[in-house]
Amino acid sequence: MNPDATEVCDPDDSDENCNGSADDADSTVDPSTMSTFYEDGDGDGYGSNTGVATAACDDPSTSSMAYAPTATDCDDASAVAYPGAVELCNGADDNCDGSTDDSGVATFWDTSGVATDYTAVIAGMPTNPSLVLLSADGSLGMCAGTWYTNLVVDADVDIYGQTGVAGDVVLDGALTDAVVSSVSDGLSYSLSAVTLQNGLGSALLFGSGFEAGGGLACFATSSSSTVSLDNVQVIDNISPYAGGGLFTYNCDLTIVDTEVSGNESGYGGAGFIGDGTLTLEDSVFDDNYATIDVGGLHLYDLSGGGVTMDMVDSTMTNNDSVSACGALALEGAVTATIEGSTSGAAAVTDNFSSGSVGGAIYLDGASSLTLDNVDLGTQRGGDDNEPLDFYLGDSAYSYRYDDGVSVSCSSSRCGTAYTETVGSLSSLAAGDLSTRGNVFLADKHGTVESIEFYVSAYYGDLCLVDFYVLSAGSLSDGNWTVEAANTTTVTSSSMSWVDSGTLGVAVEAGTYYALVTAYDCSAASDSLLYGYDTSAGSSTDDMGMGTSVGRWIGGSGVYTSTWSGTAPSYYSVSNTRYYSRVNWSH
Repeated sequence: MNPDATEVCDPDDSDENCNGSADDADSTVDPSTMSTFYEDGDGDGYGSNTGVATAACDDPSTSSMAYAPTATDCDDASAVAYPGAVELCNGADDNCDGSTDDSGVATFWDTSGVATDYTAVIAGMPTNPSLVLLSADGSLGMCAGTWYTNLVVDADVDIYGQTGVAGDVVLDGALTDAVVSSVSDGLSYSLSAVTLQNGLGSALLFGSGFEAGGGLACFATSSSSTVSLDNVQVIDNISPYAGGGLFTYNCDLTIVDTEVSGNESGYGGAGFIGDGTLTLEDSVFDDNYATIDVGGLHLYDLSGGGVTMDMVDSTMTNNDSVSACGALALEGAVTATIEGSTSGAAAVTDNFSSGSVGGAIYLDGASSLTLDNVDLGTQRGGDDNEPLDFYLGDSAYSYRYDDGVSVSCSSSRCGTAYTETVGSLSSLAAGDLSTRGNVFLADKHGTVESIEFYVSAYYGDLCLVDFYVLSAGSLSDGNWTVEAANTTTVTSSSMSWVDSGTLGVAVEAGTYYALVTAYDCSAASDSLLYGYDTSAGSSTDDMGMGTSVGRWIGGSGVYTSTWSGTAPSYYSVSNTRYYSRVNWSH
């Protein structure tokens, strides 16, 4: 050290030239002995590879700006991105290897933003899926890949696929348990941009033999949980008992832009909703199957809390049930609406039930359903529901509609009830063995609830009376289809209205129908007295549901109580109408 020495950087900050300053404090310090430092904006110990370089003897870091000796940080705004860092599922190059491909990576972020690598936690095998309990609030992000896992949610968690494409991130339950399930009260969690597949109904809810919810199972008791699905695919899940794709009990479920397809269960192939609310928007329920009842959605008031459903611009198609109801069943205190904002946006079409109850929709108990601009399919379009659109459990009425339907239904009736009187009591006639009726071409959709004829047993003894609703595609058909039949007796000699009892036959516009009574009084040597009008003729809507086109009259000795699937035609072009009433609704 002497006044003529060169000031150099050294660890001890020595004043080599004896000018009273040392190292960085001495402007004459030899720059060749300085080190290079780089701005470290995120403070992770790695300087920015695009930042400003600074030469200094000592680390120039301050409270407002950190510096690092290397310029290798590929993202100086992220403290988790640096060479050798753990790759996170965030679409960024965290380990600075030049690639943003995060495939096969999963990350959990807690509510303070601290990230934890979850890749090994949820990465199961097809024969041994992971069982993961999510017990802390936060977010679970998964990058592209198939994850064999069963997730049990016990916190407020957002579960999402990082790419934003549901098909990229697949959660596969490996037919071991529900893909995602929860059994705690008061939770709020969501799923977005993921696929839930190959789940098996969970026994956590009701025990062995009552497995429920293959894709998603949400169960709450004293305090309801809230679950949302946005841009999710729920496909190819199985639940032996209820809710192949979805099962909720006392949960409020919102489904947006989601596909539920290819799922199977005993009750509710697509889903079973027990108590709580269901909100649907821009979603598709397609090709789901029930081995017992309800191929699509089964909404059931299990404990008196009620169920509410609001479905907007969503479709239910190609769902199938072995026993009853292809698409949608409402049982108990269930209030539901289906709404289409534009033509064709909402549809319940091409669903099927092998049983006789509700090809598409079934209502029972205190349930109600309102449709607003909803397509229910047409035979000419090849997308009609079979065997019917509606079946109402309380009244046993059936209905068939076309597209663009707006109607309100309870479990006993759709639309408004009407009674239409046909003909008049201008003339009387009697016979002991024959058929009489009126034929019309339907121009409305609705149901024949019952029919009545104004008759008496002439001698007050006994007449057996059958009531029939028959249908045909053409008046020239030799045989008509028996849609419904009922039998009663008439013993009074006083003329009165005799009711068929519940028939509940769905009427479709463009089809011919005969409303017929067949009588046999021969065993009691009696005759049936009936009224008719020979000048009623044909006029638009004179039967309420369409245009009257003639009468049905069988010859002597024809008694039709043996008719089953079809009946021989006794249609006759005539201005005569038999005095009767038809009770119908639409």
